[in-house]
Order: sequence, then C-alpha cells, then structure tokens
Amino acid sequence: MFKKLFVATIVAIVSFTSYAQTAPKFGTVDLQAVMNDMPETSVYEKELSAKIEAADKELQKLGEEYQQKLQSYVEKRDSLDEITRQMREEELNGIQNRAQNYQQMNANQIQQFQQQQISLIREKLFKAVRAVGDREKFTAIFPASEEMYFSPTETKDVTAMVKAQLGIK
Repeated sequence: MFKKLFVATIVAIVSFTSYAQTAPKFGTVDLQAVMNDMPETSVYEKELSAKIEAADKELQKLGEEYQQKLQSYVEKRDSLDEITRQMREEELNGIQNRAQNYQQMNANQIQQFQQQQISLIREKLFKAVRAVGDREKFTAIFPASEEMYFSPTETKDVTAMVKAQLGIK
C-alpha cells in the first residue's frame, strides 16, 4: 500500500512539474498582410472590379438613352399632342425607373458577391492559422493590430508561418 501511494505521489509530482515547465505559447498574426498576399484576394478584386465596371457601363448606356430621349422630347414638346407628350414622359420615367432598379439590384448582387468571396478567403486563412497553431503547439494566436499590444518577448509573430502554410512566398 505504501509503495502504491509512493508511486502515485511521484507520478503526480512529475506530471505537475512537467506541466509547470510547459508555459503557454502565444502567437500573433497580421491577418490583413496575409489576406493581401493571398492569390484568392487578387482574383476576387479583379472579379469585383469587372462586375463594377460592367454595371457602370450599363448605367452609362441607360443614362445616354435617357439624355437622348429627353433632348428629343424637350425639342419637340411644344409640337406634340397631349397623348404623345404623356407617352414620352412615361417613357422617360420608365428609363429612370429601370436605371434605379438596375443600380439597386446590381448593388445587392455585388454586396452578396463581396460577402461570399471574403467569407471564403477568411475561411481559408483561418484554417491556415489553425493548422500553424496545431502544428507549432500554440495556446492561442491573436490577430496583430495597432489597437492591441502583445509583448514581443511573450508572443511570436506567426505571419510568415501562416503565409508558408498557404503557399505564399
């Protein structure tokens, strides 16, 4: 009985001592720097730019159509009968409404695209952060930011490791 108690005490002391010697390991990562260097981010930015450019061209076409019809209407307004004048005004209002609807629908579509793409990029980024944390046995990895202070002697910047995990040079 004494022998079992002695062995249990030794095991407990060794376990406690080895646990006490393993200090928590903390890291920081510059998420914005990693995100900026991810190839997915540049693809996303190009696609977003193309979508915005296409929308601007379409709105410009609608604006030109409106201006042409407005100019024609203004030039001929006094010579038009009441019914034709109302039809032209309704046509002009219709163009304005189409432009507004297109602009609103396109803004919603672009916003959804942005949210979806950023979500996918962030998901990939955080998987890489988790992989580095697991592999390097970090207790926690915090996002580095100007608003937060982390002691450089107590934390390790793992930004380069996360970039390497993602295959970014």
